[in-house]
Amino acid sequence: MAYSEYMNGWLSPRIFSPKVVGVFLLLFILPLLVILSADKVADPDALYHIRHAWVYRTQSLTDSAFPWVQFSVIKTAGADLWYGFHILLTPFTYGNNLGLNIKIAGGIFAGLMLFSFYHFLRRQTIKWPLVWTLILYVSSADFFLRNNSSRPQTLSLALLSLLMLIFSLPEKSKNKWRHLLAVSAMGFVATWIHAAFFWIFLLLGLIYAASSFVVKKRLPFAEIGALIFGNAVGIALRPNPLAAANLLYTQLFRLAVEKQRVSLLLGQDILPLDFVSFLRQLIPFAVLILVAFFLAWKLRKKSDSKLSDNKKILQYTSLVMLVIFSLLALTTARRASDIAIFYGIILAALVMEKALEYFRRPRLFLGVLLAFLLITATRHIYTLREHLRSFSAVPVNRFQEVALWLKANTVPRTIVFHPVWDSFPSLFFWNQNNYYINGMDPIFTYALNQELYWQQHNIAIGGKMYACKTPPPCDPIKSVDIIQIIQKDFHSNYIALDLVRNSGLARNLIVDPRARLMVRGADTALFKIGGE
Repeated sequence: MAYSEYMNGWLSPRIFSPKVVGVFLLLFILPLLVILSADKVADPDALYHIRHAWVYRTQSLTDSAFPWVQFSVIKTAGADLWYGFHILLTPFTYGNNLGLNIKIAGGIFAGLMLFSFYHFLRRQTIKWPLVWTLILYVSSADFFLRNNSSRPQTLSLALLSLLMLIFSLPEKSKNKWRHLLAVSAMGFVATWIHAAFFWIFLLLGLIYAASSFVVKKRLPFAEIGALIFGNAVGIALRPNPLAAANLLYTQLFRLAVEKQRVSLLLGQDILPLDFVSFLRQLIPFAVLILVAFFLAWKLRKKSDSKLSDNKKILQYTSLVMLVIFSLLALTTARRASDIAIFYGIILAALVMEKALEYFRRPRLFLGVLLAFLLITATRHIYTLREHLRSFSAVPVNRFQEVALWLKANTVPRTIVFHPVWDSFPSLFFWNQNNYYINGMDPIFTYALNQELYWQQHNIAIGGKMYACKTPPPCDPIKSVDIIQIIQKDFHSNYIALDLVRNSGLARNLIVDPRARLMVRGADTALFKIGGE
């Protein structure tokens, strides 16, 4: 089979068979129904992403300046790490209901990820690819949550499936230059959409190359070179590429160093996976992997002559990626578990495929997998519902009253102080006339000015009328009044509060004669400080 014929397999009559069309519709409709059934946005960053895409569409597709976060290296850099993702979101920015649009976009992105994974398994002739794909979808509460949010990581997982598919093409079907072009294109698109994932694609390429050397005694230097070239082009073909590379360094490497030294106000997905979270998140997945390891051990003396070289390479690659990202989840950031799960499911599917050659009880295996799928889905749908009741998930109209009042009653570009950094997406979603303190990730403020960061940090967690420029706790005698801090250091006379997390500060501001309550929402408030 020629390479061009293989790549055109998407257009062959079989791709439009009733079975494949039915699977396609299921894998797109299922996440869309899950997302639309939620009364909140699972990840508030989605509100930022859709509004930033709207800014590109209504202003300029080539201007990545972002002055809305005044105390952040994102403003000084004038670059966008998620540039390609925001460009892809622009078709969803038409109409008057961007809150609905971002949910629809999230369903489509999740569908692309699931169908790409299904297609990869199907092309590897893995039994029951749909069952394995659905197991991936509900494999952990975090994975289920994050891939039902409109995040660039979901598209990155879809691209990992496609890159694995391209790598695993049979040698006889490869046209060298088209193959290298396809590898390079995957590297380009992945980095252009989500720059922070570039290293994962490079790591996959290196591990796949090492596995290929073990099995075939050859190193695919050309493929690795094509992947590196594609990644470089993905960074270069965006506004301010050097500044974007500097932001990438801040988000990946400086964050990894600083969070080992100091306790920043980071999202849970950036912190290591603790034991309690492991029990809540990954027990079903861990059981599946242990069963796969047990089967692999039982089959260790069996001849693997029926296993193709490509499947052996996929097994080794998946195993190494599973181990690396499991360790990263436990020691660095729990969101690394998404990649561990992705490759763990591939490894389990390959091992059980081999097991079926010897045990020959497919109905039993299928029944166990379906029971596992049902239990896991029930467990993690319940966990998602719990998340939607927490403050981590936000209604689309969060901060609407506050933001619209500011838009109508303040001069454009007036800076608004918000103690909690992740209040920014909701404020920015509703009001682009004002500027805010920071957003996306606190490391970007910390990298700009550590004293400013600690002042905001201490105001957020302390709820007192004083704060200091150093890590908590703050000595009241050596601290500074927060009214002075907000006006002098953050150049703001307005404080937007999340009343769930800043209730103590709200109570103190209510009784302070220098502060006036201007707006009170369901769980938000706006105070004005200083004179008229």
